[in-house]
Amino acid sequence: SGGSGTFAQTQKMMRQMAKLLIFTYGTSDGCDDDNDGDNEDLLRFFHFVAPFLHPSHVGRWSYSLAGLLYYVSASLAKRVGEEYAKEEGGKEVVGVGVSLDAGKICLLLDAMWPLVFQAVYSKISQVEWFGTEAYTNLVSIAPLSILPYSLHFSLNALSPSSVNTTHQAPSALSLLHRSLRVGLRHAPNLLCENLDQIVSLSLPGLDGNDKKKTSRTLGLLCHLGTYYDGVSGVEDTKSESLSVSVPGTTKVFDYTAKDLSTSPAFSRVCGRLPPTTPLSQAPLPVSFLGPESFPEYIPSLSTPSYNLMDRLYTLLTTLDFPNEKKTRDGVASFLSRLDEDTTRAFSDALAMAFLTLASSYGTAALRDTFAGFLARDGRLLPHAAKDVGGLARAAVAVGGLDGVVRAMIRSVNGGGSAAALRYETRVLAGGVRYAGKSLLSHKAEIMQVLDVTLHHANKAVRKSGCKLLRHVLACLVECYPTDWRVNQKNNGVLGGSAEIGFGQGGWHNPTGEEIDWAVHLLATIPLTLFNQWESQVLANNENQSPISQTLIEQGRRAVKILHYSLRGAIRLLVDDTKKNPHPCQKATLNTISLASISSQTTLKNLRASLTLRITNLLSTLTVDPSIPTDIKITKDLLQSLEILLIQRSASSQLHSMKRYHATDKFISRDVVLKARTKSIIQNRKHLNTWDNQNNYLYKNGQNGGKTQSHNLLVIKMWLHYQHLEYHMRFAIPRQLRFEDHETYKTAVKVVLALCCHESINVRTMGLLTFEMVARYWGYILRELGIVGHLLSALELSDDNTENNVIPSCAKLANTGEGKRLAQVLRGVCNVLQLKPCLKEMINRAPLRARFMKAVCGVENLIKAVPVDEAPAVVGVTNALFLQFRARWYDCVPSCEEEKAVLVESIDFLLYQLEATEDNGINPATTTTASHWKYKMMAGWFLLISVSKSTPQSLVTRGVHLAAKLIKSERGQPIQRLALGLLGLITSYHPSIPINIDFASLTHALMVNHKGNVSHDGLKAQWSHGIEEILRDASKNIAIRGLYPLSCVNTKGIIRIS
Repeated sequence: SGGSGTFAQTQKMMRQMAKLLIFTYGTSDGCDDDNDGDNEDLLRFFHFVAPFLHPSHVGRWSYSLAGLLYYVSASLAKRVGEEYAKEEGGKEVVGVGVSLDAGKICLLLDAMWPLVFQAVYSKISQVEWFGTEAYTNLVSIAPLSILPYSLHFSLNALSPSSVNTTHQAPSALSLLHRSLRVGLRHAPNLLCENLDQIVSLSLPGLDGNDKKKTSRTLGLLCHLGTYYDGVSGVEDTKSESLSVSVPGTTKVFDYTAKDLSTSPAFSRVCGRLPPTTPLSQAPLPVSFLGPESFPEYIPSLSTPSYNLMDRLYTLLTTLDFPNEKKTRDGVASFLSRLDEDTTRAFSDALAMAFLTLASSYGTAALRDTFAGFLARDGRLLPHAAKDVGGLARAAVAVGGLDGVVRAMIRSVNGGGSAAALRYETRVLAGGVRYAGKSLLSHKAEIMQVLDVTLHHANKAVRKSGCKLLRHVLACLVECYPTDWRVNQKNNGVLGGSAEIGFGQGGWHNPTGEEIDWAVHLLATIPLTLFNQWESQVLANNENQSPISQTLIEQGRRAVKILHYSLRGAIRLLVDDTKKNPHPCQKATLNTISLASISSQTTLKNLRASLTLRITNLLSTLTVDPSIPTDIKITKDLLQSLEILLIQRSASSQLHSMKRYHATDKFISRDVVLKARTKSIIQNRKHLNTWDNQNNYLYKNGQNGGKTQSHNLLVIKMWLHYQHLEYHMRFAIPRQLRFEDHETYKTAVKVVLALCCHESINVRTMGLLTFEMVARYWGYILRELGIVGHLLSALELSDDNTENNVIPSCAKLANTGEGKRLAQVLRGVCNVLQLKPCLKEMINRAPLRARFMKAVCGVENLIKAVPVDEAPAVVGVTNALFLQFRARWYDCVPSCEEEKAVLVESIDFLLYQLEATEDNGINPATTTTASHWKYKMMAGWFLLISVSKSTPQSLVTRGVHLAAKLIKSERGQPIQRLALGLLGLITSYHPSIPINIDFASLTHALMVNHKGNVSHDGLKAQWSHGIEEILRDASKNIAIRGLYPLSCVNTKGIIRIS
């Protein structure tokens, strides 16, 4: 391919080619000749392409060849697994028709091995990824032969003696990362003997000056913590039998480790290889193979654990920050997307790496070490507060909350600086996020920190206090896992897959005491401040007194605290739906019932009342032109209103967690074992020997091909719970549709009014909020007729509309308020571009017809606005048209009314195109001829409206119009549009008579309407959106196969050359 095709096509071709190569590899006659002609071709090919995968080669073929190498390794591993299944299932097996000799696999591995190592060191990131994954597949085929060499190679590359030789640490860390899971599963003795050396040599990879090496090191430590516990003894790892059945799963077979290195044919061929090749070395003894060969002891990682804190501190102090003046916290943006296949986001990876090795600490030692980490050299890490908060969260998971809280309140009691107070408050906020019930024992300390920070004179300290309040509320009221430590058993297989029922982690369910404290925090801090400020604002409004700057500052503080409090405690604010409540909603109501009567009274109808109060405040502060708008207060009020209308829980990391879970699961896969399991299942089904009704659950069974660690299993359960909570965002609004939802209707109206506000900042914030609200409360848009009202505004016909939500555009045009009209039109067009509004317009024929007329009559809007505002109005109307075009799909009329509307629309569009400066007035609109650009838009609407059912009279008019435009509009874009219209009509009505000048038709097919200069010297007219119209029109000129070599470009614009 050489990169000439699309990405998906190239991937598909490489995958199919690799599958074919491996399917035909080997012989079916069972001969002993390992070097037959068929095999020599494939081996010669790999030797021939080796220079293209050299690390310094960056040519166009490297990517395709590396992809082919990866897919060949995956197909080979899959076939090896099917061969194992064939051996276990006997001769009556389906799927593999040709036996693959172990000697031939040895030759193929020997040919692919140098290419894989070259690809791993490539300068192209995609080639490096392909090489690393190919190594994972190859090492799972023959771990006893490949693991010793790769482990020795990687450790030498990480040793201090190799620092000045080559820069190979990142690649070596990737190889160790991929070797870890395979080694722990197939050869635990080998990994455990070298584990202390692996961790010690990898810790220097936490280098702030090398982000790539840092991400690889964090990925290795995270994966190590997923499958290894440095303090568990051998009796822990042997305690569970593999024969234990787990409810809800199906056991496919008794797992026994397989390795081709133990095959006589494999050993025979390895003996013939040159002594310099890795496979020629003596493999590990068979006693190293399998989970039953546990080592006599598992080494402790106490020394690397203590070194980890030094490395983490050095890393956080040496990381390069973009701008010291910026107040952004955390450095997750630097590494979160740098190497997602090997590490989580930076903060999460730091926490997991700390959690991996922190189990070697005692509780007291951990508390003292972490406290020393925070106060080391008297230096703070304000820009890494979020990352240190992740470490605090890991420290809480291992050693409890006592040490973190005692370390954090030092500045509060000692009168430290504002920077220290802000930093330690942020770290404390990270530590308490998943602390569980242990937070109750530190109520006094938490309240003390909140009292100091929320009333501090420094703005940054107040914001850190708001974040602490949010995390405390979320910790008290949310459901989440609390045990993130490594599962020591993993079903008895070191490096194996965990199951529900083996070492289940703890799960936090709020108690009545926690709910009471959360309600107390809500009532005494955010609601009290908000009530005081709201009463003063309403009193000033009644007295028509101006709002003072002191009141504005008070409002900013109160609304900010309310916003953060809602983000943490929104789960407690439940809508009382009387019919069929959601399961998560029922669970929340049951939890609230555990609290005291006063707490239940406070929470009753709190969501609806807060929504109404915030709506009234927004209406007072922004809609009333006599009151100056404060952008910060408006922003926080809108964000709070969005939380009340949409969110049902504090969880907001669903999509990122799904990505992390999928990435970790992909890294932990075992292609050989998966193919082995799947082949056995298929054979049992084919031979009717399957006696379990739950056979579709085989991949969840013991050693079923998915290597799920305890942590991944906990995340998967948490993801399922978060999916239920996310579903509430849609389910509860649907339930409220048939109940009283006037409060939410009022909120939608106010947000829509803000989309047309005078301030561009308020319009932007209102549009973002309205987009989210319309996604979940779409039926309110239909009940209020918002789309029709907005179209009336575009048509300047909304002067008689009752209960106007936005200012009347017709009145603004009549009174000469052109600037305000332009502001309203911007908001109207931006709202109509939203997906729910476009869907409403496309689905309903009357709205669709009104939209066509409104777009074709934009010139009336341009005349009503000032000259300096005209370009902005033209821009938003063009953007609206392009969004409509992108969302358009064919809508067949379903009733006579829709057919009549469609006929009327076609008649209107024909009049738009027929009107010229010569023939005067357009009877359809009583206006003069439109600009050529709006004629192009009318022509596009005509293209999507004409069909087989169009009346003959309109079809005849369309043909005459197309012939006229082809002759008169020489070299202009509308001539290309007329060609497309003629082609479309003749395809639907082939017998229609056409009277057209042949010379004009030939010229129209020859000219390049996209060029700057046409063949006759006339300059081509051009504007935003015309390219898309020409592309759609050109699709109707001829089939794609006509004149394939005469395209202006690859977008379907065809002409005769």
